[in-house]
Amino acid sequence: MEKPKISSLLSYIIIVIIITSYPLRAQFDRLHNYNVKDGLSSSEMYGVMQDAQGYIWSIGDMGVSRFNGYEFKNFSSENGMPDNSVFGIYQDVKNRIWFRSLSSKLSYFENDKINTIECNDTLEKIFKKVFVTSIYIDKADTIWLGSTSNFIVKILPGWKKSDIRKVEVPEGKYFINFKQQGLIFGGNNSKPVLITEYNSCFQEVVSVNPNVVDDDVNSRFFLIQLANGHYLASLSNHLVTFNAGKILHQREEKVDDYLYAGKQK
Repeated sequence: MEKPKISSLLSYIIIVIIITSYPLRAQFDRLHNYNVKDGLSSSEMYGVMQDAQGYIWSIGDMGVSRFNGYEFKNFSSENGMPDNSVFGIYQDVKNRIWFRSLSSKLSYFENDKINTIECNDTLEKIFKKVFVTSIYIDKADTIWLGSTSNFIVKILPGWKKSDIRKVEVPEGKYFINFKQQGLIFGGNNSKPVLITEYNSCFQEVVSVNPNVVDDDVNSRFFLIQLANGHYLASLSNHLVTFNAGKILHQREEKVDDYLYAGKQK
C-alpha cells in the first residue's frame, strides 16, 4: 500500500473544499480544488474523513474515493461494495474503514480490499422505512447502529442474522457515549424535542431540551463530541452546544451542511 503524502493543513483544506461550495477568502498560501477530472469518483459527495494513516476518504453517489496526496483510488460495487451510494464513513479502533450505504448495508476496507458482512440483507429489511444515522464498533467487535427511529441495533461478533439485537429506546433524540471512545445517535420526534444521553446499558444519564419547534427536525439530526468534551448537535437548521444537561449555546443557521467530519476545537 502506498504511503500518503498529506499534511494536516492540506487535509483541512481538502475537507473544506469538498464539503462546501462557498467562497473562501485568502487564509492560506495555496488552495487546490480536486474534482472528477483529477480522479474523484463523483461531483456529488456526502462526506469526507482523514484516517489514521493520513489518507483522505470521500464518499458519494458513485462510491468511495481514497486520496494519498498524489492520486485517487476509487471503490464501487465493481470492487465489492454493496451499493454505490455511500452515506456514512467511520474508522474503528482496529483502523478498519467502515461504510454504510443508502440501503443501510455495511462494508469495510481492510487489507487493501472491500469486505461485507453476512447479515446485510437482514439490515436492509430492518432499516427499510428508516435510515442508519451513525455507527460505532467497540473493541469486542460489536457493531452499534443508530437510526432515525426509536431503536438501536446491536450486531454481536460474528455479524450473522442470529447476532442482531434490536433495542427500543424512549421517544425523542438519543445518543450513547461509549466512555468517549465513540458515540451513536438517532431518534424520532418528540414534543418538546429532547436530546437524551444513555450509557451502553441503555440507562438514561441526562436530557436537555433545546426548545426547538420544527416539524422537519426528525430528518435533520446530527451530533458530534467536541475536543473540549461538549456536544454539538444540529436540529434542522439549529445549532445547539450542550453538556451535563445544560444548553451552553444555541443559534439558528441558514447554511446547509455546516457540520463536517473531523476534530473540532
